[in-house]
Amino acid sequence: MKEVLSSRTPAVAGHVRWSYVVSTLFALQAVGMIDKINVGIVMAFKPFLNAMGLVGKPAMAGLIMTLFLVAYGVGMPIWGYLCDRIGPRLAAIYAVVIWILMLLLGGLATNVEVLYISRIGLGLAEAVIWPVSHKLTARWFPVAERSRASGVWIAGINFGIVLAGLIVPTVILSSGWRSAFFVLAAVGLIPLVMMMRMVSDTPRQSKQVGESEVAYIEGGMLERTERVPDHERNAQAVVFKNYRFWLLTIANVATGMGIFGINTWLPTYLTKVRHMTLTGEGLFTAVAWFLCIGVLILVGLWSDKILRRAPFGVVSFLIYAVCLMGATAAKSPVVALLLIGLAIFALQTTTVAVMSLLHSIGGAGTMGAGSGGMVGISNFIGAFAPLIMGMILGATGNWTA
Repeated sequence: MKEVLSSRTPAVAGHVRWSYVVSTLFALQAVGMIDKINVGIVMAFKPFLNAMGLVGKPAMAGLIMTLFLVAYGVGMPIWGYLCDRIGPRLAAIYAVVIWILMLLLGGLATNVEVLYISRIGLGLAEAVIWPVSHKLTARWFPVAERSRASGVWIAGINFGIVLAGLIVPTVILSSGWRSAFFVLAAVGLIPLVMMMRMVSDTPRQSKQVGESEVAYIEGGMLERTERVPDHERNAQAVVFKNYRFWLLTIANVATGMGIFGINTWLPTYLTKVRHMTLTGEGLFTAVAWFLCIGVLILVGLWSDKILRRAPFGVVSFLIYAVCLMGATAAKSPVVALLLIGLAIFALQTTTVAVMSLLHSIGGAGTMGAGSGGMVGISNFIGAFAPLIMGMILGATGNWTA
């Protein structure tokens, strides 16, 4: 049995957690991310701005993403609670059905008010992603594998941005901006089917999982491992009473503001300031976020090997801040794009650090509520980044500001 539970013999443990669970979470994150930044790309398309009456109104345009993110933040604690009560699989199925309907409504919108409603509904539905991802990771992976697992499904975010940069501009230019919403609604069927057919709430409920894999997973849970300080107390404690939880929430606010602020306004910045075409902007975004996938996986492997998470977050935040400040000051477009790419790399690794640390201070039983609370609060606050940026641009026209 010791050989089965050893973190040095993962081959004995089977592969269902990687081939079934992680792949489904990867798809859930990827498709969800395409839906999130779809509007950011559409906002750089003049016929859309004309149809929605948003020409010369950057604050109202930024409000499209802000309303989504506010609903996204509000919905996470709710879905986190439901994940702990009805199970992550069923919660995800219900939510994906709702978000498909909201995308269809967005494609049918004839004014910005209807679009606002569809984005609020989409935000509430997609809020399920993080609680479900954390809940399934806590139930399906030993602590020593969670940074790698999180790195892979977080990489789904990058893959989604890559696909958005390649697919959405092509669809818009060939079929119009409404078609982008309809195509993404159809793509939403992918994670829905995967969640229904490939995932169960726990390893013991899955017909595909062997006894050795179940034993390996359960033997590496937070309450049983001795590799994490205070593991028994943290596994049983109420996560909201741990001051480290609130420090992680503050860190995640910065990450959320960066991800959604950049993804909302980067297409407009690149086309207006750096004079790139819509297709060229999409290609740059795709390449930058695609390269992040390798960075995330490497950081996850390294972090699990030494079982240290916080140092990666500290270094990544510093690199992100310096590169982002330097990007708008750079005279050369090539240097600016390079710095933006490095900032994106660093920003994504902060996500791995924060999410992995969360699994060291809370057990599987309350991981839905804990992750929903943390990501919900940080996204609610970070939701105002696109609006604030739009207001600054409207008042000053200054991208550096």
